[in-house]
Amino acid sequence: MDGLSLLLVFGVLALFGLAIVWMIRSDRASRGARLRVSQSLGFAQFAPEPDLLRRIAELHRRPGGPGADGYRLENVARKRLADGEVILFDLIDTSGDDLNLAEAQAIAFTSPTLALPAFAIFPKVEVAGPLGALANQAMSWLVARFGDPVDIPQVPEFGERYFVSSRDSEATRRFLDESRLRRLASTRLLAIRAGGDLFTVSRIDRAATPQSPEAVGQRLQAAHFVFTVFVN
Repeated sequence: MDGLSLLLVFGVLALFGLAIVWMIRSDRASRGARLRVSQSLGFAQFAPEPDLLRRIAELHRRPGGPGADGYRLENVARKRLADGEVILFDLIDTSGDDLNLAEAQAIAFTSPTLALPAFAIFPKVEVAGPLGALANQAMSWLVARFGDPVDIPQVPEFGERYFVSSRDSEATRRFLDESRLRRLASTRLLAIRAGGDLFTVSRIDRAATPQSPEAVGQRLQAAHFVFTVFVN
């Protein structure tokens, strides 16, 4: 190998090494930012037990996707409350060739006062005109893959903002009564997945940085509001 070729090899190796160092530093900075945000909000980091991963993964499992063993939780922190726990988490899909961040600093709320049927609420696309209608038609097809679509015509303003799917449609209709639907209709862009004594909340807002203090604070407020709706 001549000198020029050797220099090229060393150059490629150096660039590769720099890329690895940059990724490691970027990951550490991101973890540090998440830790600072969670601590500022009164959360403490903890190692999640396998049952918590299983329950969260089951709520978020995509149709045809992996079971709980295809996911892992990272950057997990919790705050204990008088009536349960609030948990911050990243959900990582590890089933493919590359890791996929399925949820970034989403909120889980678990409480013995909850007794929820299995259902999911997804936001509709807030775009007027044919483009929005087409996008929501596509969304309705995706939502149907998570469970049976649940029509809730008694509160039109809720239906204008959200889809509902469920593996137990009748129980979901009974639970999501008119009072709960009217209060949920006051929210926007929330994705809520529920079942048993646990529900999760994420916000579908691409303009926001998921781990910023403002974004996490908004999701916490939304989760507390949803909890009051579900228990009253």
